Amino acid sequence: MEYYSDEPFRNSPTRICFATYEQMELYKQFPEVVGIDSTYNTNKGKYSSFQLLVTDNFGRGRPVLFAWTRKEFKRDVVWILDCFRRIMEDTSKTETFIMDCAQAEIAAVKLTHRETHIVLCSFIVCRAFCRK
Repeated sequence: MEYYSDEPFRNSPTRICFATYEQMELYKQFPEVVGIDSTYNTNKGKYSSFQLLVTDNFGRGRPVLFAWTRKEFKRDVVWILDCFRRIMEDTSKTETFIMDCAQAEIAAVKLTHRETHIVLCSFIVCRAFCRK
C-alpha cells in the first residue's frame, strides 16, 4: 500500500494491492495466461479497480490479484505488475496477457514482462470499432 504525502490527501492510500494465499496457489496451477480487467471510477472513492485473472480447468476466470489505484497511468499499472511479480515470487511461466485496449496496461506489460505476448480481448476491440 502506498499513501499520499501532501495535503489535502495526506495519509490517504494512493495504491492498494493484495492476493490471498489461495489466489497465489491458483496462479501457480494456471500461470500461462493472465487476464487484466480494469474498471474506472465505479466506486465512491473514484479508485480504479484492477483484477488479474487466470482461467481454471473449467474455463472460468478466477482472480489471482486485486488492486486499486487513484489514477490509471502507466506507472500505476507498472506498480501493480511489480506487486504481482513480488507476491507470486515467479511470474516467468506467464506467456500471455489478455487485456482491453488500455494503452497504460499495454505499455506496462511491455515494460515489466518483456517476454510475454499481449492479446487484446476481442469483445472489447469489436465494441470499440462498432462505436466509431
